Amino acid sequence: GISQAAGAAKKYQNLGWNVHLGGGMNFNRWIGALIEYDFNDFGVRNSEMQTLFGSNYKSTGLYGRVHIWSFTVDPIVKYHRTEQTEEYLIGGGGYYRTRSRFSAPANGTNGAAGGLNPTHLVDAVADNAWGMNIGTGIMWKVSYLEDAKYFAEARYVWVNGPPLPDDSNKLYGVSTQRTGYFPVTVGIRW
Repeated sequence: GISQAAGAAKKYQNLGWNVHLGGGMNFNRWIGALIEYDFNDFGVRNSEMQTLFGSNYKSTGLYGRVHIWSFTVDPIVKYHRTEQTEEYLIGGGGYYRTRSRFSAPANGTNGAAGGLNPTHLVDAVADNAWGMNIGTGIMWKVSYLEDAKYFAEARYVWVNGPPLPDDSNKLYGVSTQRTGYFPVTVGIRW
């Protein structure tokens, strides 16, 4: 799926992407619970890169990424059902890890044998925090003969990371502070 930063993080992070995996159980036709793993990847905006590294950062090949991954427990409540669709609310909370990293081509190279581009880490900052999410979605039954269903859902995620101390020497701590984002995910459930 795709992920959009929200709040203060929107000033620093580009549109990103996400991968969402999970498993769970239905307690009845209307209520269930999932244990989920999410991975979100955001780029760092050009304006932030210029602030941190100066206007010539592009000529060095320097780039920045923000990764947020989580393990959460998420109850699901189906509020409308038909023979082929189920509309639901989902939300929960758990463990989140945020990491910002800046990399550049190794030794100033633009490429290597075999098309690989070796990089070296310039700086990184990471933090662990708790967080929560809430959203809604819809599932479409693929076939009456199978249990597989396509789904599309949108959520709001809030991560309660602590602010960096004033004396921090890390280049980019915005992603480790309290942050929010909107992941929109499509996939298959069964």
